[in-house]
Amino acid sequence: MKRTRPTISARKRKADQTSTSEVVEVGGKGRRKRQKKVVREAGEEENRPEAEQQVEEHAIEAEEEARPDAQAVEAEARPDGQAEEEPRPDAQTEEEARTDAHTEAVEPEAARHEDDAHTEALVVRRGRGRGRQQRQRHDEVPVGPEDPSLLKDFMNHVAADIWNGRERQLLKIYNHSRYLKIWELPTTNRRFMAKVTSSGLFPLAQISYRYCNKVLVSAFVERWHPETNSFHFGFGEMTITLEDVLYLVGLPVEGLAVHAEVHNREDCVALVHRCLGVTMAQASDVVSCGGVKLHWLKDNFMNVGNDATDERVDCCARAFLLYLLGTTLFVDKTGIRVNVSYLALLSDLGQVRRYAWGVGALGFLYRQLGQASRSHVKQMSGYTTLLEAWIQEHFPMFQHAMNANYTEELPRAARWQSRKEAKSATTVRYREMLDDVQASQVVFDPYRECRQVVADIALYTGCICCMIVVEPYLPDRVLRQFGLVQCSLAKLA
Repeated sequence: MKRTRPTISARKRKADQTSTSEVVEVGGKGRRKRQKKVVREAGEEENRPEAEQQVEEHAIEAEEEARPDAQAVEAEARPDGQAEEEPRPDAQTEEEARTDAHTEAVEPEAARHEDDAHTEALVVRRGRGRGRQQRQRHDEVPVGPEDPSLLKDFMNHVAADIWNGRERQLLKIYNHSRYLKIWELPTTNRRFMAKVTSSGLFPLAQISYRYCNKVLVSAFVERWHPETNSFHFGFGEMTITLEDVLYLVGLPVEGLAVHAEVHNREDCVALVHRCLGVTMAQASDVVSCGGVKLHWLKDNFMNVGNDATDERVDCCARAFLLYLLGTTLFVDKTGIRVNVSYLALLSDLGQVRRYAWGVGALGFLYRQLGQASRSHVKQMSGYTTLLEAWIQEHFPMFQHAMNANYTEELPRAARWQSRKEAKSATTVRYREMLDDVQASQVVFDPYRECRQVVADIALYTGCICCMIVVEPYLPDRVLRQFGLVQCSLAKLA
């Protein structure tokens, strides 16, 4: 919503206490000339139309922003090693003294008490600090939150660009689920299959969507705000919760944190050597940017015969699980690699299921959604199957066809068929649908019938992590998704 610019008269008493010399001192040489011009034209401004004054005010503000700071220019001009002369606190320069004298002589007493838009704009813009600049930028856009204290970075959000007529192209979505089809599992090797299935991660190979609806995902990303890690709609907020992760993809949301101490390239090389059974030289050759290529894992560890040693079977199982994580939960924007840090959690195959993989996947997806909501970002990664399944459970108008092979033993993401976006689908059309959607059209609690009680972990409020990624988790903002009543904090206060 558009916010009204603060009136000048409301702060006039404070402005009267600020001497002209103080305003000139902060502004620098170039701005002192502007101040003189403003003072001389103070009487003329009273008789000008208000609309014309506002137009010129905006032009002056834009010019002030574009002009480099005088102190910065002088600093660049000084030779290296020459110290800057410290200003004398109790004395004025001759030029400042002349300016003050000239101002006092020219400016009538009554003019100092008039609502001069130019003078007020100059006084206000002398404030230092990023917060004040962001607030002024926020005032220039007639959309978004009325109070910018929460969504502080809204001016860099894609929604601000869309409001100003700058449409963003469809996001490039990195979805590697199709790569799972090219890894032929040795189903006849019972030792291998037992280690893979006991990890608790194997269902990811069965439920992950082969295709991604880029149009639908792009439309929902426009609603995401990383400050609250939630989607913002006209009827309120919604988000992907730990309960959604539990029901949709069946991953554990309680257990050990998905975190490992891997600090440098040497640690990565040592992990590959120890967990995959390759030499240090081979490991050093394949590790790049903290990861290994997906096709290298497939080419070297897909074939494991029944006569393979137990050590070889373990290495192949770890390689497949790393490949599985890199093509589902933790897809990155390289498009071809997976971070080897996860090998630290796969070294003991008997302990893999003890990790809260669902929490790690959600934290990683939160981070990717937050980055994709920035206006300059054109790509997105993360587990988009979780995002699309969440959309279809909560927004019936976007549901795909049901999967005829679905059984209740499978996670709920398997209920829906995977398909690409329709040729007629556009982001603008989906955006308008989300603009008009009402609370009555949304399924806030799709798990009501199968849930016995809301898990305590789902209502946990705090931070969730995935390796070096730490994101806030705020279910108290979306209590309707747990079958509870959402109250306004203002009403409670």
